[in-house]
Amino acid sequence: MKRVLVVDDDLSTLSQLSVQLGGHHDVLLAKSGEQALAICQQDPPDLVLLDVTMPGMDGFDTIAALKQELLLERLPVIFATATRDAAVEVRALQSGAVDFILKPLQKDILLHRIALHSRLFGYQRQMEQTVQNLEDAVISSFSSMMEYRGEDVSGHIARIVRYTVVLGEALRSMGTFSSELSAHTLGLIVRAVPLHDVGKIGVSDVIWSKPGMLSDEEFAVMKSHTT
Repeated sequence: MKRVLVVDDDLSTLSQLSVQLGGHHDVLLAKSGEQALAICQQDPPDLVLLDVTMPGMDGFDTIAALKQELLLERLPVIFATATRDAAVEVRALQSGAVDFILKPLQKDILLHRIALHSRLFGYQRQMEQTVQNLEDAVISSFSSMMEYRGEDVSGHIARIVRYTVVLGEALRSMGTFSSELSAHTLGLIVRAVPLHDVGKIGVSDVIWSKPGMLSDEEFAVMKSHTT
């Protein structure tokens, strides 16, 4: 069974959807965007069925908050609303929702949409994990080369990775570079850090292992590792 989080400020709607989806999915209920975000942070569901108009955090505020969380930004969100406004539908899809359904919700249609997007999300995660595993294998190989050449003295690369995590999380908590330093971007930076000096692999062993000072020409070659 898929775990579906239903978010709506109307208790009768929550009750109705709980009955409609129960037996087909493990249904979680939240009556506000704030409560939904807390549930997702604690134990992410497989899909979120989200109302648009709610007091406090509305649907758009809620999905924006989810997109800021590294572990939740890919979580499929289906908007469900009684608002028959094309502009609202466009905004919902632009905000990152995978679908938009008008109320009153028909059980068969709802179950079909949930099944469809759950499968698509599963395929996407599987493909992304495969690509990430390949990327990590390449990064690990290059890091091993750097270690072989003496670059990873006393855990240098591991420390730089940890420093990046600490500094990146601190910047995010202060709201610094909030538009640029998303959770996803920080994750990419952390994974890329072990390759920060990978260009040194292309520097000749004659220069790399030379005892004493480098000549101006040799130092110019050493500096070219950045490109």
